[in-house]
Amino acid sequence: MIPGRRPQALRLKQITAMIHHGNAASEAVAHRLGFTPLREDTVLGRPCTVYALARDDFTASSRP
Repeated sequence: MIPGRRPQALRLKQITAMIHHGNAASEAVAHRLGFTPLREDTVLGRPCTVYALARDDFTASSRP
């Protein structure tokens, strides 16, 4: 890193979180951070909900 410069931001369109059904604590964190349900899926043979946070939503919520 160059002194006096911020690290370059990731240029992602969205961030996703795959949360297994029944994991209320992780669902609460996802909602608190602004994630919204995107779709249902299966991970390691267990059903989960895929949550997403769009870059525009994140940058809008992080502005002072």
